Amino acid sequence: MIVEEQLVELNLGSTEEPIKVLINAMLPSAFQAQIKKGLMEYKDVFAWSHKELRGIPRKLCEHKIELMVNVQLVKQKNIE
Repeated sequence: MIVEEQLVELNLGSTEEPIKVLINAMLPSAFQAQIKKGLMEYKDVFAWSHKELRGIPRKLCEHKIELMVNVQLVKQKNIE
């Protein structure tokens, strides 16, 4: 899991209508710039709000995590 301090927020929108994404701050700055450039170039491909998903059935775009019944949850250790 990435700790919040290790993230950089990018605004791909405007001040009035921000489109915020988070990327790993540990990436080299040149690579961060490439990621931002690619996201800016193809930002019209992504749905940034629920309003942009009109006409798409909820079942098609809904994310669901199936959990097993009667299984004890285990906290994963940070590996560094």
